[in-house]
Amino acid sequence: MSLNVRPNRWEGTEGDDSWVADDITKSWAAYGNGGDDHLTGGSLGDTLSGGDGFDVIHGGGGNDRLYGGEGQDQLYGGDGNDLIDGGGQYDLIYGGNGNDVVLGGGIAYGEGGNDTLYGSDERDILVGGDGNDTLQGGNGADYLIGGNGSDTIHSGGDNSGNFFYTDELQGDGGKDFLYGDLGRDVFFYWNASDSAPGPAGRDIIYNFTQGADDIQLAMDADANTAEQEDFVFIGTDGFSGEAGQLRYEVSNGSTFVTGDVNGDSLADFEIELVGEINLSASDFMY
Repeated sequence: MSLNVRPNRWEGTEGDDSWVADDITKSWAAYGNGGDDHLTGGSLGDTLSGGDGFDVIHGGGGNDRLYGGEGQDQLYGGDGNDLIDGGGQYDLIYGGNGNDVVLGGGIAYGEGGNDTLYGSDERDILVGGDGNDTLQGGNGADYLIGGNGSDTIHSGGDNSGNFFYTDELQGDGGKDFLYGDLGRDVFFYWNASDSAPGPAGRDIIYNFTQGADDIQLAMDADANTAEQEDFVFIGTDGFSGEAGQLRYEVSNGSTFVTGDVNGDSLADFEIELVGEINLSASDFMY
């Protein structure tokens, strides 16, 4: 026979409350209700809800469920596989260790683990951190950063599908899968190592739309000089032994962008664009 053990329960007031779990042998269900509340869970899986107001919620250990409610909240998952929902307005969320699911607008960091982060209809900043993360920007102009690991990033799109909103997608280290979706998208690369040559390391960009989307190569194109140099686009020509050359070729239904930053006529980074695209210099930003 199994027993359904109910968690301890705590109810706050309509004012500003401060609560810390005082029995770490059981899970808690704590509700701040109104006011600017501070809630801190225990070592097991807790359900913590701030309600209205500007709340600060710490999940602690265990697989927690954190709900910010209305107001600009700060939510910290801590250890465990947490579900974190910021609620309305602009929130600050840290997933912590574990495989977390984060919902809500504002600024969200997945941190450790394989996390799934969802944005809102407003401008969001989502950072996956370590692990193989999935980021979904939603509507609005979002900044989406995968971090280390093999990440999947969807820009989403604005409500009307036009190009007035710009999403910024940054895979960082590891082989990443970047989806442009609706609206204007800019794909950021700060280092050649962000998309290494070869099928195991190169990023794949889906739904690249010429005239709307751009690839931002913010890296130094010439490793042989002290100054920050921009790339020189040479189309489909081969590398000629000069550092800073950028080229592309079409093969097997995809378009491959490569750059030589040291002048050895070999690719130092490579990006795959799904589809056969006749690229030009205007498709890149430096």
